[in-house]
Amino acid sequence: MALSFPLPTFNNKEVAELYTLSTNPTDVARIREILAIGEALIPDLEQVLAFTDEHHDDFALAELEEDAYNEAPLHALIMLAELRATSSFDAILRFLSNEELTEYWLGDTAFTVAEHYYAYCGQTSIGKLQESIWDETLWSAQRSTIASGLGWIGHLFPEHRPGIVEFFRAYLRSDKHQILDIPEEYIYGKRGFLVAEGDEDVPAMIASQLAFQGYTELREEIELLWASGKAFPGITTIESVREDLDNPMSAVNSVELLPIQSLEEIYDWIDTPFTPNLDELFREDPRETIPQDLVKKNPHSTTLVRTEAKIGRNDPCPLDGKKKFKKCCGAKGHTTCQLA
Repeated sequence: MALSFPLPTFNNKEVAELYTLSTNPTDVARIREILAIGEALIPDLEQVLAFTDEHHDDFALAELEEDAYNEAPLHALIMLAELRATSSFDAILRFLSNEELTEYWLGDTAFTVAEHYYAYCGQTSIGKLQESIWDETLWSAQRSTIASGLGWIGHLFPEHRPGIVEFFRAYLRSDKHQILDIPEEYIYGKRGFLVAEGDEDVPAMIASQLAFQGYTELREEIELLWASGKAFPGITTIESVREDLDNPMSAVNSVELLPIQSLEEIYDWIDTPFTPNLDELFREDPRETIPQDLVKKNPHSTTLVRTEAKIGRNDPCPLDGKKKFKKCCGAKGHTTCQLA
């Protein structure tokens, strides 16, 4: 890595290694060794996040000129979660509330892995998580991710579950959620998917996540959201939500529960090649038959995965040839290279 500016001085010099470590198994093993230092790492890991914010433009320029992109912020966030650093919650929330930082440094992993940080570092900041769910200055994907993190807290830490259930009961019944009248112009291209114009999809996203997490106590409120016409169509169907409620945290869908996976499993998930490009899958007809090389991730999942070899997020992108996939086609929200 070649940088034109110095890294901060850390109390634990090992933290500087995060700027050279990727997400492969060998580097993850080294991260595990650094984690053994324990809570003394927390101030240094917070410094990684602050330094990333302060020097965001410098890092971007260094990557553009010399391919000096690194994974340090991702490592710092995951390590803080592994250390259960509740004292770092404000620093984590501040970093993840910056849309530019989140998209640039975390890219495709941002909103799924973020549940891990919120769940393990937000246990003593439940009130702030709840406030953020109502905060309309945050973009919709972040609000739904925060809600998912809050939901995992209720699942992982039973002592918090009653209060969290009552919060979501009030949220789902809120008069702030309006009955939706979706005009035809909400159709996005030829894919046949309805795309929200603002935050209309947030309640349905949150309700479907709660159903997946096994919040059977909220069945009445979740059903009411769909029955009253306040659930944004295109997120999921009420039939799918009912299936999750009827099979709470089954062995099939629990494999997608990131907050209780091991460090190694999380990095393995991050390094796993992407799901297929929906633009290709639904290019002509949203009812098109799924190609033979695509299979469902599991019987209860709407996620499709390829059975053939695919591009990893850290592999060179065929479109550019120099940039990593995550900083080329992946950075634009695509799940496969757009070379074709």
